[in-house]
Amino acid sequence: MRIGLNFRRAERQAPTYACMAGTMFVLTALVSRIDRPNTAVAAKPPQSTTLSITATGFRNTKGQAIFALFDSPERWLKNEKATRTATVKIAGPAVTVTFTDLQPGVYAASAIHDENENGKLDMRYFPIPRPREGAGVSKGARKRLGPPSWDDAKFVLPDSAYAITIALRY
Repeated sequence: MRIGLNFRRAERQAPTYACMAGTMFVLTALVSRIDRPNTAVAAKPPQSTTLSITATGFRNTKGQAIFALFDSPERWLKNEKATRTATVKIAGPAVTVTFTDLQPGVYAASAIHDENENGKLDMRYFPIPRPREGAGVSKGARKRLGPPSWDDAKFVLPDSAYAITIALRY
């Protein structure tokens, strides 16, 4: 019987022992993470804010005002895809609506004087296409031909109350 170390065998098994030691280290680290209570700071809930939109320049008190708020260029001027909408009876030359619980970010808004209360902006196509009813968008954006662009009408809604005015054009 031979007593002693077999160095050749130890050299062959050294990488195996190192691998096992590394694995044990990783497992110990993972287990200690599981047992510890989560010390990370909880994420702050997103702030919500309010936006007041005032439409001015109504030529009469017939019908209703339709306000729409959009949060992306893909939805722009498609009221059925608007982030928020509001319909208000017209009582004077200006109408204000307030949207609450909005997340800060980039938005654009539109307002329509829906005189015949059909829920949409009526157009006239001859001789030049243009709205028959009053319409306007945020930042007073307008184009010579066609609807105003998202980039011209967008604004940044901060994390505090904000107000904009839209002037209607007929």
